[in-house]
Amino acid sequence: MPSVSTFLLPLSAASVIELIAAAFQADLPLFIWGPPGIGKSAFVRQAAELQGWTEADGSFIDVRLSQMEPVDLRGLPVPDLISDPNAPKTNWLPPTWLPFEGSRGPDAGVLFLDEASSAPPSVQAAAYQLVLDRQLGEAKLKKGWRLILAGNRVTDGGVAFRLAMPLANRMLHVKTEASLDAWTDWAMGEDIDWDVIGFLQFRPNLLSTFEAAKNAQEVAFATPRSWEMVSTILKTQPGQDVLETLIAGAVGQGVALEFIAYRALKQDLPKIDDILAGKSAQCAEKADVRYATTVALASRVIQEGDKNEQRAQAMSQHCIAWLDRLDIRFAAFFVNLVRRKKSLLLQGGTHTQWVEKHAALLGGKK
Repeated sequence: MPSVSTFLLPLSAASVIELIAAAFQADLPLFIWGPPGIGKSAFVRQAAELQGWTEADGSFIDVRLSQMEPVDLRGLPVPDLISDPNAPKTNWLPPTWLPFEGSRGPDAGVLFLDEASSAPPSVQAAAYQLVLDRQLGEAKLKKGWRLILAGNRVTDGGVAFRLAMPLANRMLHVKTEASLDAWTDWAMGEDIDWDVIGFLQFRPNLLSTFEAAKNAQEVAFATPRSWEMVSTILKTQPGQDVLETLIAGAVGQGVALEFIAYRALKQDLPKIDDILAGKSAQCAEKADVRYATTVALASRVIQEGDKNEQRAQAMSQHCIAWLDRLDIRFAAFFVNLVRRKKSLLLQGGTHTQWVEKHAALLGGKK
């Protein structure tokens, strides 16, 4: 990684997208650094979509520099024997997929150069002029297009080359890391399996085990991307033996065993229907059981909110009262989960009073 100033990525998905949008607005190239599987590409794509730039209409171009040769960017040299046969010259035919002036396609969008640090130095050199001057040879990028780059660090154990300093100095640099808050925001919007969401609230350190896996030279390890794979596996409902093997193949054997054990806690949970109805129920003192119970309650309330908001508001009030008596920290955990997805279910009456009283437990948010 170049020895230039870097900044820690904000802890919310909204802030990440806002940061990228600011780079779009300033028309400054931005390089996003980080380990594998933490969602660098996904955030760029989401930020572009909010501006109305998508692959479907050709206004979002995703290029993997690691898979390119210099000629793929620079184009092909073609002899010009017509303009002056006595003094032949060479013209360059630029690639058709780049949004140069005079080419077909949108006048504004995002050119996303992914895996840039994995590109060999010869390809990086070919990208110099594109990033620095917004042109290659005589072909110029359309003025409305923005440049975003992303890649892994040299220390991440993959194929990565140090970015040339002249190129690095012409860009903004942001260093990313896995964030449970940002991932949870995203996961609840993407309907990631509730068991995955609940487990990672209980074991936040297992959101990413990349560093430990790198040191142990393991090929399967936990990342935000591999947890999404686990969610997909759960939704296919394979047999138990196959399920455990597939999960281990996604996040590693040790993490998979912990996750399977967490899912088995469902038989130890109190009667969820009783709590939702405002009835008393006993809950074990084990932290993992209480985390699983809180997640189960939040998921039921959110699902009910899709059908009947008034009933879901009553259910959430019962949940908060029950969890408050159990342990106020789990009541706060419940509120944070529900409001990530459906904040309307926490408005009015005792909801508002409770949130105002315990704002400190909720990160100062009312």
